[in-house]
Amino acid sequence: MSHAYKKILVSWVARSNDPYEWDAKNARVAVDEANNPIYGPTLTLLLDRHSEHQNINKAFFFFRTASDAEALNGIRSVLKKQRPTFQFEALPWAGNDPTDHKALFNYLQPELKRIRENHPDDELVINVSPGTPAMHTVWVLLAEVGYIRQPVTLVQCHRSRERNGRPPVERISIGVENYFKQYQDTMSYLNEQSDSSVSWNPLDFRSEKLKALEREARRFAKVKTPILILGERGTGKSTWAVWIRSNSPYRRLKKNWAGVACGQFTSDLMRSELFGHVKGAFTGAERDKTGLLQRMDKDTLFLDEIGDIDADTQRLLIKALEEKEFQPLGSEHSEKSDFRLITATNRPLESLHNEIHKDFFDRISPLILIIPPLREIPEDIPWIWRDVYAHAQSLAAVDRSKAVFSKVDHAAIVKYLQCHTLPGNYRDLYRVAYRLIAFLNDCDAKENPEDALHYALSSIQPTSSEPSALSGSALPTLNEGFSIEAYLSDIRRNLILHALEQSSGNQRKAAALLAISPQAISKFKKSP
Repeated sequence: MSHAYKKILVSWVARSNDPYEWDAKNARVAVDEANNPIYGPTLTLLLDRHSEHQNINKAFFFFRTASDAEALNGIRSVLKKQRPTFQFEALPWAGNDPTDHKALFNYLQPELKRIRENHPDDELVINVSPGTPAMHTVWVLLAEVGYIRQPVTLVQCHRSRERNGRPPVERISIGVENYFKQYQDTMSYLNEQSDSSVSWNPLDFRSEKLKALEREARRFAKVKTPILILGERGTGKSTWAVWIRSNSPYRRLKKNWAGVACGQFTSDLMRSELFGHVKGAFTGAERDKTGLLQRMDKDTLFLDEIGDIDADTQRLLIKALEEKEFQPLGSEHSEKSDFRLITATNRPLESLHNEIHKDFFDRISPLILIIPPLREIPEDIPWIWRDVYAHAQSLAAVDRSKAVFSKVDHAAIVKYLQCHTLPGNYRDLYRVAYRLIAFLNDCDAKENPEDALHYALSSIQPTSSEPSALSGSALPTLNEGFSIEAYLSDIRRNLILHALEQSSGNQRKAAALLAISPQAISKFKKSP
């Protein structure tokens, strides 16, 4: 992880106009009336006294040719004198065609993802002025469609002689609306209120189970039919509900959308929350209240923990679903609402079927989506852990520079997590992340990565009441594509990590416990 900079510049280099604007007519650097060289787009953004981005102190510059590198050295030379603390990172692109949109996209998308991972909270300021028209287009596509996680700002620079009253640097906002941006905006709002939500990008998915789930969720999203989401606790059911809503036509509200956990309300309060009430409807009803059903007209109503809803409320919801009408508590008049319903529960399907009214179950479950637990998608653990750790750092409000952990050590955590049963799913990952962050920020703790790793992972060590990772009850689901070699390799990793934990990180002792050579332990720790 890197230091927080608040704003970071991301840009190509303007070969002909960096560091100074080029006067093609006279074949020399352009100068102003005082014969001073005129800044090109990069220095205009960073140094012009009318630019709102003068406080930027770090930049990632993409370049392609030797001429680009020369222009970059010119920028570096100027900033070294005027902004000696400014930090550069130059990123070469080996592509041959700067007009190839696909090649540019395929290069920039993972690079921007890496930058965002290392700077999860900083605003990325993308200057679209330098580069070819294809480069400009790809920047706009990445930012506007939502491939770059917020906060992101697109800007363009104006030449001094062409400003006509405009600022030297101007923001660009095309306002493209699409499901991915809607999803990110909603998740950003929910993340502010939750300590266990992670937004994700389907492009990250590695397992066939998640890919198949995404395909089915996308189909379900298009039809205004109730969806029941099933999954163990901590598997991200709310995240999937947000994704479905964002990928559907039923998302009228632009912000402040949220679901409701049925278990947090008494029966009376739940009905008031859903249907609203009029003043005087019950003791404490001092003014009219608009219910969720009315607020979610032409939007999506999400009810989590649906198994906790009482029988009377179930009957009222059946009527609202069938007739698109409901009556606020204490009111003599009906209200209309054309909402789409998504519900979720961590209860098994058979249990839910027995606990709620059959007619209600039939109404909420014409479409069912089953979310796999993390132990069934080990291929996805690496990117899930990456996002969980970044989110946990943000929520922990600590000095990020003290939460640095090497890629090798993160890989060791991932290997352990891939072999663990993870009964709490995402919640287990957050426990590991928070303990790791706490250890790394402990000024009195010895800076020993192995100690930090063992301390973090101890939060999900199996207890005597939990099944062993090698027991029959924890055996994997055997589907097409299952590899016994990969499964046994994961067990081997798990045993090595367990031996290292038991021997306090001593490789020779761990090797003796497993009857293998210390070199085998060393090779394991160095493996990616």
